[in-house]
Amino acid sequence: MPKHPQYHNNNNERGSASSQNSENASDSKRKTKILVLQGNRQTGELLLGRMNKLTRKLRETHEFVAPDAPFPCPIFDEDDASQLMKTWWNRDGDVYHGLEDSVELIRSVWEENCSSKKDGGFEGMIGFSQGARLIQLLCQLQHRGAMIHNGKNGQLFPGLKYVIIAGGYDSPLPPNLSSLMAGNCGDNDKIRSTLCDIPSLHVMGSKDEMIPPSRSREVLAYFTNPVVHEHSGGHCLPMKAADVSKMISFITENSVDGNNAGSDNGKAVSMELPRSQKVPLPDEAHEQDQIDEVEALNAIYPDQIHMRSNVQCNPDDEEGSNRYAHPITYDINLSPETEELWPPHELRLSIKYPPLYPDVSPIVSL
Repeated sequence: MPKHPQYHNNNNERGSASSQNSENASDSKRKTKILVLQGNRQTGELLLGRMNKLTRKLRETHEFVAPDAPFPCPIFDEDDASQLMKTWWNRDGDVYHGLEDSVELIRSVWEENCSSKKDGGFEGMIGFSQGARLIQLLCQLQHRGAMIHNGKNGQLFPGLKYVIIAGGYDSPLPPNLSSLMAGNCGDNDKIRSTLCDIPSLHVMGSKDEMIPPSRSREVLAYFTNPVVHEHSGGHCLPMKAADVSKMISFITENSVDGNNAGSDNGKAVSMELPRSQKVPLPDEAHEQDQIDEVEALNAIYPDQIHMRSNVQCNPDDEEGSNRYAHPITYDINLSPETEELWPPHELRLSIKYPPLYPDVSPIVSL
């Protein structure tokens, strides 16, 4: 394993964890990071390139970091393109040769990218196929370690908030898994019997012949509240609009940025957050979509829409456009069509746009 593992990110940069962390501090500022783990016979760069639709949507708020797995794939032919591809381990029955090095590599990338106070550090993981299997193992170690060591000091990956497991599968645990934890983590039976409380999204393809959905669903048994997204494709990390929207919604709901602020058990609460907890501003494309929608609603329903966030005339625009404070928030007055079925008091629906709306759902309270 290289002393400083090579990784790729969605800023189209490549380098070691140590060099990238210092050189890109300004680019990573205010962004939280998501670790991307490749499948077998891939590279981090290759998988990241195939995720372009997702990374582009989140480029203003998140940085995706994809390390290369440490081992070259077996070469069957001198002209075989797989000589450039990587793998996380070489499997012999239930034994994963090299698993220890892979876990150490991932921990190194995680720790070095979280060491600077100038960036947001990691909050999530996305893994495909073999990388998804690796994330499952890491989650089991993470949760078991936290139980044994009573909190964050026992965690392999401090700050981990969620995982996305795409094309995942279950198999007998490798015999050396428990030895990867410092201290007495327990044997594999104890690790396997422990449910992980890390929020998880499990992505599987209905036409996947390599890892059928039935096999991917076996992984659900190890998580307390797994979310399932089954797409219409095969063995891939899907990037159709519905698939990207589902992943963005899951990331937003579990992000440390607090994009879910604004409702409490269905009751309206204050829309203002402390300065340190304010959500990121939308990028230009999302902002324009939000403004276009709210202005269309105001034009169609002028008596029902009441803005709660600040709206001012834009002095720099000769056409008299409005400038909106973010997050855009407004109320909709609900009027009865028949008085017999309507409550004897006024109803008002409160709508708040997260930074990534309309790619994610609005925050709604009654």
